[in-house]
Amino acid sequence: MIAAASQPGDPPPALAGYQEPSLVFALGADVVLTDGAGAADAGAHGGGLALVEDGEKGAFLARLAELQADASAEGELSGFNYSRGKKVHVTLYRVAQLRELQ
Repeated sequence: MIAAASQPGDPPPALAGYQEPSLVFALGADVVLTDGAGAADAGAHGGGLALVEDGEKGAFLARLAELQADASAEGELSGFNYSRGKKVHVTLYRVAQLRELQ
């Protein structure tokens, strides 16, 4: 999903909430591991993608609103995290870089 939504020049994606080692390994060492507000900050500063788990979605959207930044949902995925024994749902957002934050 991240590979399909990536665009040339995108910074490494931000991961908020779902940060399993296998995902970090698959995406590379430069991913941004953060919380919802941090993913919004990273996106507003550099643009690009943010993968946000439902538990961090409220903080992500609230911080975007504070920054007056825009994000669009590019896809979502539900599954079962067998290592933690719980259901997980994540949404992939494309965050527009704010000009004044460059």
